Amino acid sequence: MAYHGFFYAGGESAVARDASSQANTAASNARKAKAETESLAQRFDRLALMTEALWLLLRGRLDVTEEELAQVARDLDLSDGKLDGRVRRASAECSSCGRMVGRRHTKCLYCGTPMERTPFTDV
Repeated sequence: MAYHGFFYAGGESAVARDASSQANTAASNARKAKAETESLAQRFDRLALMTEALWLLLRGRLDVTEEELAQVARDLDLSDGKLDGRVRRASAECSSCGRMVGRRHTKCLYCGTPMERTPFTDV
């Protein structure tokens, strides 16, 4: 059989099939990444909208100042020991067995006791 570039006279070579498979996988991964990015952008926009709406309610009904809001945000940011613009939820102690359980778990991994949930547990 004679070689003609990456192809045999009788069909594609293994190299060409592998390259085609990798290209298809890369295209699929790119589509998934784009969809995830668009979903995150929508969630971000929704959070920004709700945050501003809550701020307007607080300011209008409770006469909270921007300085007070900024101080509470700073205190919350520092609650994990770092002033980095993020809230990192630490592990919680199980009320039943006393072991530490990650905040993303709904039940204690050791004894099965339901963990306390807050409106911000899954954020």
